[in-house]
Amino acid sequence: MVNRDGTPQSPQSTFKTITIVHMALLAGLILFGLVVLVIQPEKGIIINDSNVFFYIVPGLALAAIFVSITVFKKQVNTALNKPTVKEKITFYCSALIQRFAFLQGSSLLGIVVYWQTGNLFYLLVSGLLIIYFVSIRPTKDRMLTDLNLTSYVEQSSDFSNLQ
Repeated sequence: MVNRDGTPQSPQSTFKTITIVHMALLAGLILFGLVVLVIQPEKGIIINDSNVFFYIVPGLALAAIFVSITVFKKQVNTALNKPTVKEKITFYCSALIQRFAFLQGSSLLGIVVYWQTGNLFYLLVSGLLIIYFVSIRPTKDRMLTDLNLTSYVEQSSDFSNLQ
């Protein structure tokens, strides 16, 4: 990631940026879900296997989790092969954004289908995706572990200010 003037961001500011992106995406999902919950007059859990969305929404949610994990691991392996720490962190942040995108798209579909049908089952599926989304929140320790940077941290002050 780069600053507005084109210079590379420090590890601290890159980590702060990806944390803000995660929080913003999470807030958007939660707020949209709450707004739709309030404006949808029909509410109830209906197990209706004749509705195509009954299979698509949970199937896509499971696929999104699986694909997000698989793609993330592949991208992290690519990041591990980068020569500099800044490049590793840049690739790591890109992997996180891709991971977030898969989960957010699937969760948004569940919310929209709930909006259209009034079936809380779809909102429940989205809620479970949101809980998973919270669980993959970027943390300093997770990033250092994923990128095998624990020895680098001991030698450098680049990560000293990460929260």
